[in-house]
Amino acid sequence: MRSAINPQPQPGEPDIASIQIDTKSHDDTPKILLGLQRLYTTPAVREAVFATLAQGRQEGAGEGAEQGKPAPPASGGPT
Repeated sequence: MRSAINPQPQPGEPDIASIQIDTKSHDDTPKILLGLQRLYTTPAVREAVFATLAQGRQEGAGEGAEQGKPAPPASGGPT
């Protein structure tokens, strides 16, 4: 099973909790980054989110044929 968080940070890698995110931007990116930062630094929240994602993935297994973009036609191009 994949590990969601690498417990052994690489040398020179900053701690995610110590990263300052500019909240003055009118873009949505800082809000998303703040949410991801909180998710990473709060184990209880992270575990709840990953448990929900894992549950949804298990329930949706095998349904891929009904989802997504349709396959292109078998011909090489317009005739």
